Amino acid sequence: MKDESAIKTIQVTAIRRRIRILKAEMDRGTNLSRNRVIQIEGEISELRQKLKALNKTHRPKPKHKSLGNCINPKCRKRIMVGQSVVKYGHLGLCCDFKCLVGAMNGS
Repeated sequence: MKDESAIKTIQVTAIRRRIRILKAEMDRGTNLSRNRVIQIEGEISELRQKLKALNKTHRPKPKHKSLGNCINPKCRKRIMVGQSVVKYGHLGLCCDFKCLVGAMNGS
């Protein structure tokens, strides 16, 4: 794992150095041909894309947090954080009003 990180760091450093060299060539080269300027700009954009791809890290997806299950015995759907719910006093949560009516009637 450390070897991969070290290789990645070396690659990023090399790309940044190459971009810096190309920018310096464009700045000091007043008599560059139009084709050479286009070539340098294309190479810089390609290097920036590579740099962007190397800097992306793998981030695990955030796990959905659950508040619990619906109190209706026939429903029992899992209720996630951020989901709209109906509170049934201090007893618990229902997924919607129709389900709450069913839980209150015991059906």
